[in-house]
Amino acid sequence: MGIKNFYGLLGGTRNQFHQDIHNIVSDLSMMIKPTLTILDGTNVLMENGPTGGDPSNVKKGDAILAGVDPVALDTYAFEHILERGKDWPRYLYMAEEKGSGRMDYSGRVKEIVG
Repeated sequence: MGIKNFYGLLGGTRNQFHQDIHNIVSDLSMMIKPTLTILDGTNVLMENGPTGGDPSNVKKGDAILAGVDPVALDTYAFEHILERGKDWPRYLYMAEEKGSGRMDYSGRVKEIVG
């Protein structure tokens, strides 16, 4: 998802931050302010990611999301693309508290079916 992918920008030995990953990712949401976020959900790795995935773990998502609020976009994607319900990861709450965006996407998402 968009904000979580900022973590990859750290490079190197970023595994040292895993014990505080939610705080780190929410901090990154304050430091990196994209004007547009695009999430490719055409094929979705549902488990064993990011490096241990197997083709059997991939589902067709047939979705591409675009938005100006990365917090709302990640919240929507977590619930609808990853199909994980509303038990959202802590980094989303923290990013919202820090002013990076709003988790409440209601009335701000338009679904376009091609």
